[in-house]
Amino acid sequence: MSADALLIPNFAMHMIGHFLQTLLFRYKPARLLLLGLLCCQWLLLGGCEQDKRPLRYVAYVGRYTNANDTLPPHKQKINPFDQMNERIFKTYLEELNELLPQCRLELRTYDCQQSARGSDSVYKLIAADTMVLAVIDNTWGVNLAGAQETIRKEQLPVIALNADHNHLDYGSASIFTGNSDNVPLDLASYIHYALREGSVNFITERDYALTQTYYTAFKQHDIVVNRVFEVQTTQEVNPDSLARVGEAMLQFYRQNPAEKKRLLVLNVHNTWGNALIKYLDKHLDGMRLMGHAYIANANALQGFGASNTNTIILITNPTDALSRKSNQDLKAFQKEDAELFSHVNVPLFIKRCLDATSILQQALLPPRPKFLPGTKPVTPPAESPELPPVPTRRYMRQQFAALGDTTLAGELDIYTFDSSRVLVPDIYFSQYSQGKLFSMAAQLNQRREVIPNLLFGIEIQDIYDLDIASNSFTCDFYYWVKLDTSHLDAEKYISFQNMKSSESSRELIIEKQDGPQVYKLYRVSGIFYVNYSLFDFPFDTQELAVNVEILSPADKLKISFDQSSLLLDPEAIEKFKVTGWNKEEYYVTVDNMITRSIKGDPQGQPGTLKKFKTFAFRLVVKRIVLGSYLQIVLPLVLIGLIAIAVLFITDLTFENVGEVSVGIFLSIIAFSISLTEMIPSSNYLTRADMLFWLTFIVVFVSFMAIIVLNSLFPTSVIRTKQLKSLGTFLAGLYPLLVLYVLFG
Repeated sequence: MSADALLIPNFAMHMIGHFLQTLLFRYKPARLLLLGLLCCQWLLLGGCEQDKRPLRYVAYVGRYTNANDTLPPHKQKINPFDQMNERIFKTYLEELNELLPQCRLELRTYDCQQSARGSDSVYKLIAADTMVLAVIDNTWGVNLAGAQETIRKEQLPVIALNADHNHLDYGSASIFTGNSDNVPLDLASYIHYALREGSVNFITERDYALTQTYYTAFKQHDIVVNRVFEVQTTQEVNPDSLARVGEAMLQFYRQNPAEKKRLLVLNVHNTWGNALIKYLDKHLDGMRLMGHAYIANANALQGFGASNTNTIILITNPTDALSRKSNQDLKAFQKEDAELFSHVNVPLFIKRCLDATSILQQALLPPRPKFLPGTKPVTPPAESPELPPVPTRRYMRQQFAALGDTTLAGELDIYTFDSSRVLVPDIYFSQYSQGKLFSMAAQLNQRREVIPNLLFGIEIQDIYDLDIASNSFTCDFYYWVKLDTSHLDAEKYISFQNMKSSESSRELIIEKQDGPQVYKLYRVSGIFYVNYSLFDFPFDTQELAVNVEILSPADKLKISFDQSSLLLDPEAIEKFKVTGWNKEEYYVTVDNMITRSIKGDPQGQPGTLKKFKTFAFRLVVKRIVLGSYLQIVLPLVLIGLIAIAVLFITDLTFENVGEVSVGIFLSIIAFSISLTEMIPSSNYLTRADMLFWLTFIVVFVSFMAIIVLNSLFPTSVIRTKQLKSLGTFLAGLYPLLVLYVLFG
């Protein structure tokens, strides 16, 4: 580089150095300001001190690439489902790290390449790395089975999110949270206890690992399999293969028309299921089908039975609303990468990742008592390990092994494991008919006992009259219930948690009975309490919620949410008369409340954990900025700037600026009186409060500087004194502090 090229940078550095030298040695306030900045930097660096906790890893095993693909792995398109799960787990581990005192966790990813052999190779690598505390596996059962011997031999602590257990021996430290091993028993139990039927027809994938389990479950419940149709999982579904299977079924039902009334159980997955369900719906009428949640995807089921009397009963979860945390996390992930997180099953992935992280959290935090599903609390066994200074794989292995036949209480859910450490799911049975989804009146709890189902729906009509002073708002809405006539008392368990009953009304509009079911429609106009968060006032955002609490444990009463309530009209938010606020978002959440009793219920056994459902309809509103800016921010900032501007006047004698200075001081006092009516009362300082006190201090300092100056020096001398350095200091600092107070 030439000397001419260096001339401009050197000259610039010289001028900057000269400016700083002049500023620091000629102006004392500048030195004080620099000292303050250095102190802030020291505090900031102290707050960002390097994390000295030892680093440990959680392994994530996925199906990122395919070993059978003709392209090499580095050129293949990465499996987006594993990319999503990886992103979610990294976020949740960061949240978990804030709670862990003894170590810091990071995610380490592995690719089984969608093969059993690749899975075994991956698990051997993990077994050799003692820094890995536990494994989160998102592969399929056929992949995980390839590593079964390695997992059992090394006793690796594994949380399998997706794989079936298939009754293999994975050792005592493997947990299965998303498997389908219990589905045959769930279906057989529902057929026997709820539907009270003793025979079925059956179509199954002959090479599916759980096919034999279906026959065993049917036999245990004295269910006779009348006719079996078989398909091959590996066989390609095309018009010819579909016609061969479909024609055999059509011929059977033509020859035996009464068989249409007999339940047809489907043990297929969506490759065959999508095609078969459409085929049967097109060619047959009056059919009764039943199957697990994955026999078909949502598109294939769309409109099923719309033009005939065909029905299908599915194991599913009709509550499509997310928990509040899942909803917030989903929005954050979609904002970060909208394309990646656009899949319809993203809420399912988030729920599974939350569950796995919760299980890790319970293992890594100080031990808590665990409770069996029975009535008596069970204390940890004597050999239960103490939490070591730094968690080890051995400790995690012991924690996972202790989960057999145990109920674990997380912050958001209860996790009940059977003796094989398989998570017992909270299942629902729903029926597709007339092209719509309906929840069944009878349901099963986790012990496969028949319990009543309460269908609940709500439609918000209007939200208005926000009253910050009384922490309330007014809401008008309709809600309806549908339940079996044999369980009419279940309706009494519905409670509007935050409604002020003395100033609210409820009116029964419609009550009618359709066979064994009763439908009731109510109209409610009520005042609801909400704990307003006012720290950000006057730029605050509030969430108005109508909370519906179901005062019955989930193992005694199932609550199904009416799907039509979740199909929120995008125009509905416009009809809410929330004046003075911008309406940001309207959504529904379904959360679990975990407790050992509720409202002092004497039937709640001490020490037994119960799960209760709470629904919430949430409207997010943000205060209109312009009005608050004109009423509060602008007047305060102008008063502060005028007080500072006075310090730049050349003649600071009291005769010259006294009236102005006193007037400014009195104006801030007078403004404080009107401000008390504009700022809602709270137990803490809001941003508006802090802005007022900041401005008051600036006005007070300016006023006192002029008073002190006039008290120490005669008029002739004051005209030679200058407070411009103080004015410069305040003029530079005050706007920065205003921005920090309002937006920091």
